[in-house]
Amino acid sequence: VQASPSTLRTKFAAARPKSMSRTLLSTPPVPPSAYDHHSYVSHLLRRARDRSTIIYGTAWCPDGRYLLASSNFGEVLVWNFGRTQPPSRVQKESDGTAGRGGYFSEDYWTRGDDREDRDGGADRRRPVLRIRISEEDSALYDIKLQKICGELRVIVSGDVGVRVYRWSDFLARLQEADDTDEIEDVPSVSVPVAASFLPHPSATERRGVEINSVSVDEGNGRLFAAAGDMFGCYRWDMATGNLLGTLSGKHTDYLHAVHVVEGARQVLTGGEDGKMGIWDSHSGSLVEMVDFCKTFSRTPPPPPPLPTSAPAAPSSFKWGSDTHLWLAGFDTDAGGDWAALCGGAEGSRVSSAGIGGFVSIWHLPSRTLSTTSVVAEGPQAVMFHDGHVVTTGNRGVVRRWNGVALKSPTQALSRVRSGFSLSINPANGAMVVAGANSLLDCFMFPGSRSFSVSV
Repeated sequence: VQASPSTLRTKFAAARPKSMSRTLLSTPPVPPSAYDHHSYVSHLLRRARDRSTIIYGTAWCPDGRYLLASSNFGEVLVWNFGRTQPPSRVQKESDGTAGRGGYFSEDYWTRGDDREDRDGGADRRRPVLRIRISEEDSALYDIKLQKICGELRVIVSGDVGVRVYRWSDFLARLQEADDTDEIEDVPSVSVPVAASFLPHPSATERRGVEINSVSVDEGNGRLFAAAGDMFGCYRWDMATGNLLGTLSGKHTDYLHAVHVVEGARQVLTGGEDGKMGIWDSHSGSLVEMVDFCKTFSRTPPPPPPLPTSAPAAPSSFKWGSDTHLWLAGFDTDAGGDWAALCGGAEGSRVSSAGIGGFVSIWHLPSRTLSTTSVVAEGPQAVMFHDGHVVTTGNRGVVRRWNGVALKSPTQALSRVRSGFSLSINPANGAMVVAGANSLLDCFMFPGSRSFSVSV
């Protein structure tokens, strides 16, 4: 029986959609002379829908000007972070880094209070463009912006399979959006599909098998896609569109993540069965299958405490014989020698009560476990950044460890109560946390949220 990743992930989410009454109260009054009933109803429906938006993936354009996000409503949302300007007074006064540029205008540094972000004050930080990927509101679980055959492409995956778009087509639509002053209720537009990759038909899923994660091996032009079916990870030729095969037979449940290790000819896969697959990216043969349920101790050390205002951790924190572990995400360092993994734990296969999670560091050349840290939340995204390991998960906490030894963790609270995505602006190092919330949090300094943008 297949289960949608949105079902699995949202059972850990702490965020809840806002009520319709709150949306009505937060809508500014309309002058009688300008009232249009159809437009007003459309506006209310859009605001109510925005409140229940879930962002599963984010990606930055190479110059850091635009942020792209894939949503549960079949849209790619795009934010324009403004013109290159000197850093604001907030940054100058806090760390003295005057002269550090980046695509952040003064408006984006206006923090505001909760009421401003919930209501009209956050409109200036809303998307400038909505790209319609699916007409059926099919969820999009991952998005990548990557060069393929010398051309920058946008790769989107989800219930629609995998679709590839030219970044130049996105830029043309963005140019049209930049030429207008429209902020409220940005309409959805479409762009031509450059290539489409479909998994095998599903006997149980009406919309087809979902693709939860994608990764591209630029060296040999291969597209790898982690799927929610028995075929595991699909392997396509990007030039011809042909399906070369699947990395399957060793995983016993559907996959959450796939990651190509550049320069090492390796692909990492992981998902609900708590196993990490290491595959040869050229031949598709299995190198090793690591079972985390057998690798970890059943009585791990106590997790580090959460911030005082975060949701309380379970009072009883032990992994017994019925504990099931699942893998949520991967990342590798610049050299491809170290892999960071994260995932969660459940009391048993039939229990939905989350009891924490873990972050692990593996040395890939020797394929050995280096260190593991147990955390009170269930991490759902992990990444390397400036020599640190950063995670976010289902309790509104962003953690950062020093180096691959996972020492001296620091933590910060996020408004995104269940984070599914982490991404770094290549222009200035700003980190964006996104997930089950209508806000995306931006961190310019470790341990402190700088501002938020709204869907």
